[in-house]
Amino acid sequence: MLPPSDPPIPNAEGNGLPTFPAETEYALTDDVAEIRSARYQGDKLDIDPFPDIPPALLSSEHIKAYVRQTGMIHPFDDDKGRLKSASYEVNAGGRFIYWDEAGCKKSVPVAKDGTITLPANSISFVQIDITFRLPQYIAVRFNLRITHVHRGLLLGTGPLVDPGFHGTLLIPLHNLTSDEYTIRGDEGLIWMEFTKTSHPSKHGIVTNRPVAKFDPTEPRKNNQPPEYYFDRASKNRPIRSSIPGVVADANSKAQEAVDAATRAERTNKIFVGGGLLAVAGVVVGLFSFFESVKANVIAAYNLASTVSVAATQAGADAKRAQDDVKDVRAAVDAMAARAPAEELQRLRAQLEETRVEVQVLRRELDRAIARSGATKNDTGPR
Repeated sequence: MLPPSDPPIPNAEGNGLPTFPAETEYALTDDVAEIRSARYQGDKLDIDPFPDIPPALLSSEHIKAYVRQTGMIHPFDDDKGRLKSASYEVNAGGRFIYWDEAGCKKSVPVAKDGTITLPANSISFVQIDITFRLPQYIAVRFNLRITHVHRGLLLGTGPLVDPGFHGTLLIPLHNLTSDEYTIRGDEGLIWMEFTKTSHPSKHGIVTNRPVAKFDPTEPRKNNQPPEYYFDRASKNRPIRSSIPGVVADANSKAQEAVDAATRAERTNKIFVGGGLLAVAGVVVGLFSFFESVKANVIAAYNLASTVSVAATQAGADAKRAQDDVKDVRAAVDAMAARAPAEELQRLRAQLEETRVEVQVLRRELDRAIARSGATKNDTGPR
């Protein structure tokens, strides 16, 4: 077998197709996987070493062939039950990333002999432990390992890796249960399937190609009741969503808010009612007070001998009335935010009438005072 870095062997048949040595082992290092991938890309872009494999979902023996020959994923291990008839199991690796309740980003490494813990009712992100070097004619789809699904974990949408992708993946995980969820670094996280697309590629030839074995589905997994899968996943422990608890808590807080608003409304009505009664009492008192002011004015007209004293008293009373009107107006304005609009409008109208009447009284008082001065001049000593 030629070293991985050697160029393809010239085709002895002279049909112009590039010929490559068959790889019998998976790449042991990432550098070797990169060299094998480069054989079928760059200036030799889209060369397919196995043109006889039709465009379709790849079965296990074809997954092995492409991994060995093109290094499309690394590392790869089919000795521990990770390869099924048409899918391959992948572990968590790299970094585990999430945001805590305070909004602070947390990023921790994923160790093969360690664990990662997803908080309850959370979205977290975890890398996987393989690197992709996909040819331009192979796409990858993936989904969460069914054991995690049976425990209540969900995978974020969009699990498609496009042909030609190079790099690793960051998997979004939704823990919608009411409990923390722990994943070991050495247990499977997702299952991947590989599809050869209809993209036309250049045909290549692999010499002395080994025969790969197909990995069928294990018979023990067939025709099982639901309890079988729940027992394998969680020993039939209850799987509870955190959503009902969150909804119930939200409903409880909403009801508390409604009760608080009702109590505040009742208190406000009592306060506003009492305040309006107080203002109404002041207005009625002002009208009664204005009647006495009118009486003083009338007395000033009818009793010329005492008009000066009455007029002076009436003027002082009118000044006090104006000050009281200002105080009442300020009180009404302060209550504007909590008093009914119609009641406030009625009180404002009454206050406006009172203000006009006070102005009329002041003009009458001024005339009365002026007249009393004239009367005193007419009746005084000459």
